[in-house]
Amino acid sequence: TKRSGDLLWSTAVDYVVGVPENSTYVPLAPRIAWYIRIVFPKRATEWGISVREVEVYNQTAMGMPLDTTVPVGSFVNPPHLVGMNLTVAASITDESGVTGAQLYVNDQPTPMSFDGSVWSASVPVSQHGLGTILRYLVHATDGMGNTGQVTGQETAVIEDRDPPTGHLVNVNPNPYLTMSMQAEFDPDLSGVAWVQAKVVVANGGWETINMANTHDNHWEIAKNVSFAPHGTTAQYFIMAGDHAGNSQQVTGIQPVVITCPGVPATTWCGQYFTNTSVAGTPAMYQGENVTFIDRNYGAYEPEGGRGGLGVDNFSIRWSKRVTFAEGDYTFRTYSDDGVRMYLDYVRIIDAWGAGGNQNYSITKHISAGEHIVVFEYVEYSGLAYAKLTW
Repeated sequence: TKRSGDLLWSTAVDYVVGVPENSTYVPLAPRIAWYIRIVFPKRATEWGISVREVEVYNQTAMGMPLDTTVPVGSFVNPPHLVGMNLTVAASITDESGVTGAQLYVNDQPTPMSFDGSVWSASVPVSQHGLGTILRYLVHATDGMGNTGQVTGQETAVIEDRDPPTGHLVNVNPNPYLTMSMQAEFDPDLSGVAWVQAKVVVANGGWETINMANTHDNHWEIAKNVSFAPHGTTAQYFIMAGDHAGNSQQVTGIQPVVITCPGVPATTWCGQYFTNTSVAGTPAMYQGENVTFIDRNYGAYEPEGGRGGLGVDNFSIRWSKRVTFAEGDYTFRTYSDDGVRMYLDYVRIIDAWGAGGNQNYSITKHISAGEHIVVFEYVEYSGLAYAKLTW
């Protein structure tokens, strides 16, 4: 301080409020507490003057009005029940900045978070039943410590408006004989009521299959695809609905390639049956890495009788993916007994009857790319051989 008169001492203090860059809190009207302390010299006692200290306290706001009001706010959107949570968002403003907010649901507080635009919070409501009325409001605090309710009280009724959500599990990308589909679902307010698999094999139509709830939120189904040739593409997706009537497609369309285990789709897979209709579960299968089929079993069991195959009354399906250049191709078969041939699941040779020395041919124009070729053979009795070339 400086003495500027017999009884006047004065000073000036520069007070600068520092605000961090990008801060959302800008303090207005900072409170400045100050006092004056008057101290007489120590030698004053020698002069006969009593020593005393005088402290004068005051508080000012440096000429600016103080922020003494609580923040103001409003709900941004209607509350939304997402899954098992009530989600609420609010816009809150204050001249000295908002330092915190809490969402009260049925008098229970939950801290809200700020994303740079709005304050929001999600509160679990799974402990309440459908139809329960929830009362909610928001409290907030500003940079000056003012706190209070900043919105009116609103109500929400617990209703299930969202369809079930889930995901696929244990997906086998190369099924054989049986295509298993499994899905697990997130908790749903009204509970998952049904799950369906939509399946299409090769160029067939979409089939709807009801899935079974095996435990908790786990659903699964096994579809027989033993009829599908090796290398066949199948697709499927999952639909689900809850007890409130909400439903949706849960997964995207998933492709799978049906193959004999360990056999590439571009290699012949021979499936051997102990019947004359290539039906049911094959007695055995094997990969056959050749360009064309040429088997002469004579009067003996095929493949040494593996799988219980006998010399008569058996059938075989060979199939694979073949890459063709565009052009005309002549397919020729030679057999004892009957044969059938398919190109992209369309039968182009049909001679399934009994008889020796059967020879057939057909010419087809084929586009460039991969195609499924299937050659089926049946042996009733007598000698046995089958051959396919192109």
